[in-house]
Amino acid sequence: MQLHLASWWEKVRSSYWAMPAAMALGAGLLAHGAIQSDRWLQTSNLDLQEWMYRGGADGARVLLSTIVNAMMAVTGVVFSIAVVVLTLASDQFGPHLLRNFIRDRGNQFTLGTFISTFIYSLLVLRTVYEKEVINFVPNVGITLAILLTLASTAVLIYFIHHISTKIQADEVIADVVRELAATIDRLREPAEKSTQELAPETLRNSPAVIRAREDNYIQFINVESAYEIAVRENIAICFLHRPGKYVPGDGVIASIWPPEKLTDDLAEKIRATCMLGARRTPQQDVEYGILQLVEIAVRALSAGRTDPFTAIACIDRLGSVVRRLAEHPAQICNRSSPDGQLCVAISNTDFSGHLDAAFDQIRQNAGTSVGVLMRVLEALAMIAEKADTEEKREAVRRQADLVVAAGDRCVPEPADAASVRERYERVLHTLDAGFCKS
Repeated sequence: MQLHLASWWEKVRSSYWAMPAAMALGAGLLAHGAIQSDRWLQTSNLDLQEWMYRGGADGARVLLSTIVNAMMAVTGVVFSIAVVVLTLASDQFGPHLLRNFIRDRGNQFTLGTFISTFIYSLLVLRTVYEKEVINFVPNVGITLAILLTLASTAVLIYFIHHISTKIQADEVIADVVRELAATIDRLREPAEKSTQELAPETLRNSPAVIRAREDNYIQFINVESAYEIAVRENIAICFLHRPGKYVPGDGVIASIWPPEKLTDDLAEKIRATCMLGARRTPQQDVEYGILQLVEIAVRALSAGRTDPFTAIACIDRLGSVVRRLAEHPAQICNRSSPDGQLCVAISNTDFSGHLDAAFDQIRQNAGTSVGVLMRVLEALAMIAEKADTEEKREAVRRQADLVVAAGDRCVPEPADAASVRERYERVLHTLDAGFCKS
C-alpha cells in the first residue's frame, strides 16, 4: 500500500493539473458559501458595510462578465508563456528537465489562481437576477470576486518574475541539486548497516527467479514489505537491480532461496514490492539526479551551443554531491532477520559508479575546453579529501588519470596542458595525504 501511495503521490506531484484542479474545486465551494451568505443577509435585512459592493443587478452582471472574460484571456496568455518556457527548457537543458518545470509549484499555483477566479466569477454571475417583485444581487460574492481579481493581478506580476528566474541555468541546476540532496538524505546509510552476506548453506542450491512482466524502469523497491515477506516465509530475497535500472519484459528482477518455496502467489507478492514505470523517478534513484546535471553540462558543451560556464556550474555541483556521497553513502540497505541471517539484499551502485556517472560523459564531451577539464580535476581534488577507503581513492585516481589523458590528447597549447597537469598533481597529492591520515 505504501508503495502505491508513494507512486501515486509522485505522479500527482509531477502533474500540471493537480493543484489547478484542487483550486478550481475550492473556488466552486467558495462561490457556494458566498451565495448562501448573501441569501442569509438578504433575509436578515442587515446593512452592508461601506466597503462591500452596493450596485444593482445590471452593474453586477457587467462587472462579473468583465472579470470572466479577462480571466479567460489571461489564463490563455499564462498557458502560452508556460508552453514557450517548456519548449526553451527542453531545447536548452534537455527533455528530462521538463518534469522539474511541470512540477514547479509556482507555475501550478499561477494557473490555478486564474482558473479559480474565472470559475468563481462565472458561478456567482449565474445567480444574479432581476424581477419585478424581487432582485438578487450577491454583494458578498461580487466583493470577493473583486478581491480575487486584485489577487490575480498580483499573481500575474509574481508569475512574470518567477518564470524569468526559473529559466536561468543557475536556478535550474540548483533545483536539481535540492531534489538530489533530498534523495540522498532519504537513502543515507544508518550507523548500523547490515554488512552480512547470504549464508553459504542458503546459496548451495540455484535460486528461483522472479521475472518482470513488462519492459520498464524500476522506480521504487519497498524493502520493508519485502522484509516482512522474507521473515514470514523464511526465505532470502535478492533484488538484482537497483531503482533506475531498465528491465526487459522477461528480465529477472529478484532471486529467492530456497528455490522450492517459490509459488505463484509468493512471486506475485514479491513482484508487487517492486514498482516499475515508463520513466525514472527520484525517490530512490540517486543517479537520476546526477544524470540530470550531466545532461545540462553535456548540452552546454555541444558544438551548436558551446557554453562552458554552465558546464562548469554543473561540475561544481557534481563535485559537492559526489563528495557528500563519499562521506555518507546513500543506498537502500540490506535487511537481516531476527536470527541475524541476511534475508533481503539489494544491488546498489557503489561510490565508483556514482563517480563515473558524474564525470565520464562530461570528460568525453569536453574536447579542447581547458577550463572544463581543469574544473573536473578541481572537483576530483575536493572529492579526494573525503575518500576514506582504498577503493574510493582508486576510483578518484582512475578518473583523474582519464581526465589528464584527455587533456594530453586534446589540448595543443603547452601552457594549458601544464595547467591541467598541475591540477592533476594536486589530486594525487590530496589522495596521498588522505592515505597517510588513514
